[in-house]
Amino acid sequence: SAWGLASAMEASIGLGAGFAPDYEGSDDYKAVPAWQGAVRWDSGQNVQLFGPILKANLLPTQHWELGPMLQYIPERDNVDNNAVDKLKTVDDSLMMGIYGVWKPNHFHVRLHGVQDVSDGNDGFLLQAGLGYTIPWSETFRLIFDFYSTYADDDYMEAYFSIDGKDADRSGLDRFDADEGFKVVGVNLTAVCRPYDHWSF
Repeated sequence: SAWGLASAMEASIGLGAGFAPDYEGSDDYKAVPAWQGAVRWDSGQNVQLFGPILKANLLPTQHWELGPMLQYIPERDNVDNNAVDKLKTVDDSLMMGIYGVWKPNHFHVRLHGVQDVSDGNDGFLLQAGLGYTIPWSETFRLIFDFYSTYADDDYMEAYFSIDGKDADRSGLDRFDADEGFKVVGVNLTAVCRPYDHWSF
């Protein structure tokens, strides 16, 4: 077919557990499910779900990915921090956008941009990453990924600004958050596939 979907297909499903901040910017963590699913074609096209992120690669090639992306961000309400709990609620946000990846050899360069389309945080996020995969053996590989995330004024205001009413309710100081790079980080992923139909 024009999109190469007539080639062989492989599907996978997975479930795990992890820890995530209680809310954006929190140092309190809570357990969250880490669900995962993917459908991949030999052509290189795929649809992937990992936690709150769903994306689809539309390009029939092994070295490039490009396609739509959805990201869900839960509401900030009923949190453990008493002061933050008195701030105005930030509703659930559904972020929609586009992502791209370039994968020359064992390196990868990735970029995605998403905009809130649900009137939650009203913000925009742009993330860039650079990574390298070490194929340790036929059954084990390590993936390093360095990344940074930029957030616009609306996003930063929703989660980090404190206006006069919020200050009065919470006892926190007034604060006007500006756009900028809110995160710089590194991911380290170890993947072991000891059997044909199982990976960890």
